[in-house]
Amino acid sequence: MLTSYLTKGCETLSQLIAITKEDLEAVKTAKHDGLFVNAKRKEELLQTFYAYKNHVDTTMSSLIANHPNE
Repeated sequence: MLTSYLTKGCETLSQLIAITKEDLEAVKTAKHDGLFVNAKRKEELLQTFYAYKNHVDTTMSSLIANHPNE
C-alpha cells in the first residue's frame, strides 16, 4: 500500500509540474487563455496529492506504532 501511495503521489506531482511548465511557457508568449483552465486542474491535482500524502502519513504512523524497534 505504501509503495502505491508514494508512486501515485509522485505521478500526481509530475503532472502538476508538467502543467506548470506549460503555464510558464504560455506566459512567456502572452497566451493567457489556458491559464484559467489549468488553474482548476492544478487545484484538483493538489487535492489528489494531499490525499495520497495523508495516506502515506497514516500508513507510516501505523507502521511505526506497530513496529517501534525496527
